Amino acid sequence: MRNKWLCLLLAAALTALTAGCSLARPEREAAQEDRWIGFYVVYNPPGSYDNIFNSNPHLTELGTESLDAGKYGSLTIPREVLLGEEDPDTGDIVFPGLEGYSLFIRHKQEDSGYVTAIQSDMSPGEGQTVHSSDEGTAESASGVIWWGPPLDAPADFDPDASPHGIWHAYRVFETADGQVYLDGSGNSYGGAGSGMGFSSDAAYTYTENGETRKDSISVSVSVKYTPRLTALRVVEFDKDNSVVKTTALPLTEELPLLTLESDTAFLVVEEESADGVKRTLYAAGDFTDGAQYHEVILLDEAGRGHGVYLTMEIAS
Repeated sequence: MRNKWLCLLLAAALTALTAGCSLARPEREAAQEDRWIGFYVVYNPPGSYDNIFNSNPHLTELGTESLDAGKYGSLTIPREVLLGEEDPDTGDIVFPGLEGYSLFIRHKQEDSGYVTAIQSDMSPGEGQTVHSSDEGTAESASGVIWWGPPLDAPADFDPDASPHGIWHAYRVFETADGQVYLDGSGNSYGGAGSGMGFSSDAAYTYTENGETRKDSISVSVSVKYTPRLTALRVVEFDKDNSVVKTTALPLTEELPLLTLESDTAFLVVEEESADGVKRTLYAAGDFTDGAQYHEVILLDEAGRGHGVYLTMEIAS
């Protein structure tokens, strides 16, 4: 790619990049009243470097933008964006013709009043917060995107040596009236290896009722490796450390509800893969409201991961 020589030059400008190389796109500023609210991350597999945004047939014009033509001055051209559409069933924003992972903070006016909502297709990161005060509102969100061996990967798959695709971290904007869109700006990241991350933040100062207020937003994303699971089990123990029951669970989107035996004091969730068995311990006495939730990461054929939740509850 022609941009590969920019990697070293741009390294100092990257924000919180823990691994990999950033392939930067020219940044285009949003309209003054629009706000950056997070990321929409799209994956291109190894060997596929098409400009997937500009070739999207759903692009539409939204205002204009000025391009610096050097000694020829500036050029004003129509600004093409991809408008988000609200899914009538879930209420989530989707971007037509572009499959990806959302992590952004929406601001909506509903019948009950002004609502702040975090939309995420990622696993939980370090947390999400919204803090409002007389000085303004501070918002933050973080998430994790998982990846691992493709279904046809060899047994000795090495995440650091295998070919890597490109992650496009498109910047998500929101207009004053709540319209969410992408304008194609944002960085692209390659060489994830066993893990990488990126983040950004913004601040907006304005006047409200004669008072100066400052809002801030911070969003961070981690891309992490996980092995492909081959088995999932829950082993229940009584207070004397004797096995009460062992339950083998299917690696499916809809995990069955697991009700603990009445004499279960603690349990271990065992996730088996080519890397061995990962064990997570839960004490039945620590279940919140009688239930506990354990995230299980499943990989699709290409090796892209997503979390599903195993629900475990105490017998009534």
